[in-house]
Amino acid sequence: MISFIPKKSIGVDIADNSIEVVQLKEVGSKIAVDSFGRVNLQPGIVKNGRIIKEAELAEALRAAFREASPKPIADNKIVFGFPESQTFFHIFSYKFLPDEKVIDKERMDKIILEEAWTNIPIVKNEMVVYYQLLADNRDGIDFLIVAATKRIVFEWQEFFNKLSLDVQSFDIEALANFRSLAVESKKPIGIIDIGTATTNFYIFFRKKIVYEYTIDIGGEDLTAEIVKATGMKEEAAENKKIEFGLSNTEEAFFPALVKILEGISSEVKEALGYFEDSSRMKVEKLFFVGGSSQLKGLPEYFTANLGLPAFLGESKYLDSKKLEFIGAIGMALRGMDKKIDEEDPVIPFVEEGGWDKKQEDREQLDNNLSIDEEDGEEEKTKSLKKILVLILFIGAIIFGAAFYYRQQEKIKQQAEIKANQAAIDNLSVVQDENISASTTVAEASGANADTIATSSDETTASDAKFVVVEETEVGYLNIREGAGVNFKIVTTVKPGEAYKLLENQGEWSKIQLSPELFGWAASKYLQEKD
Repeated sequence: MISFIPKKSIGVDIADNSIEVVQLKEVGSKIAVDSFGRVNLQPGIVKNGRIIKEAELAEALRAAFREASPKPIADNKIVFGFPESQTFFHIFSYKFLPDEKVIDKERMDKIILEEAWTNIPIVKNEMVVYYQLLADNRDGIDFLIVAATKRIVFEWQEFFNKLSLDVQSFDIEALANFRSLAVESKKPIGIIDIGTATTNFYIFFRKKIVYEYTIDIGGEDLTAEIVKATGMKEEAAENKKIEFGLSNTEEAFFPALVKILEGISSEVKEALGYFEDSSRMKVEKLFFVGGSSQLKGLPEYFTANLGLPAFLGESKYLDSKKLEFIGAIGMALRGMDKKIDEEDPVIPFVEEGGWDKKQEDREQLDNNLSIDEEDGEEEKTKSLKKILVLILFIGAIIFGAAFYYRQQEKIKQQAEIKANQAAIDNLSVVQDENISASTTVAEASGANADTIATSSDETTASDAKFVVVEETEVGYLNIREGAGVNFKIVTTVKPGEAYKLLENQGEWSKIQLSPELFGWAASKYLQEKD
């Protein structure tokens, strides 16, 4: 039976500060916006792509559906844009071995996993991976790897399940933006997404991501610099930024905006140079997306500074310039076209329990220690006191148990040493077979094996090196996925903080940020700790 019900699809885009939802529908042979809604989020509901206050987020999402215009959105099948801050990219080229011409899927999967484990700062058993073939030739294959943390993927799955929303796929935000712009070009194009805290720069070629770079500067930095330069309150500074932007050079805050934008443009210029040198292709033009990209005069500023045509991104599916809906439209487009869903990467779904439970407990403790400023100093003090007392109590128990265990082990080891010494004294000649036999006995002895393992662990711990972050020009130090400025920024660290040093590679150092996260920092800003 032929269905006369027009096809529909809903895109849901959730950022730290807002929710956008868009429903698309078929109108004849075309696609049009059926309804769209937006809700601002209070600080602390979503933070860095993580759900902090589930009930408040659920109510805000319901409101976005309920208050959509021109009519409420009632369907429950959605495409969700997985948070960009929790999405990791890695692009690499695999060169065929001398006797290789093709590689089968099993070997390809192995190559991808090893590359992801080496270059993406998520521990093996907590990583979910998807890859896409970008290009292949007689020398090898170019790949795009997309990865996320299983626990975070599952958090979002559970959130939508509780709301009875049927998630069709976890889309990639950068791809959704590009899809929405519907740009046709035979040459590479760049998309600059200026968000609240970071700016993401992507280069697309033949509708695929071929380069990705993160800049640790966002819209909030523009506002903060205006406050610093003029003494305005934050709300007034934000309003001035939106009203005038770069349109009036006589405004007192104009130099403050230029100062921050110079930081973004210089890093984009560096990234463009790297891409063009390595790919031997030139980027044709730039498009701006993201809420902070609506700054007046922004495209003109970048055109003048980079020598490339720059434009404000617009979706052909909306009549008015509503940059904030570009991502949600692109996500909904995925649900309208089966071909897109088959070709574009996604963040795969995961099953519960596919991660390190101990690490989850550690993160939960970290969350308990993180108390919002709005709760007040008194509540902070009370909560911290309770937590500290609990930690001290647990620590005392652990210390006592460890001390007792070590004392018993010491007595046990001394008895074994005496027994071994007596056996050695009775040997007159030591031959290769006796050495081998002695080794076998030692391996079969549980006590000796434990002693050897403990000794080895203690030696490793004592050999560990630590580094302290030194002062930088900007007050923080970028930590990247790999050893070089072309790698994505994972996070930032502050001067005075100490971290375990894992290895050095040229002018870069690999440091341990937490039990499950590592990254690379410029060695010149790290001082080895004695």
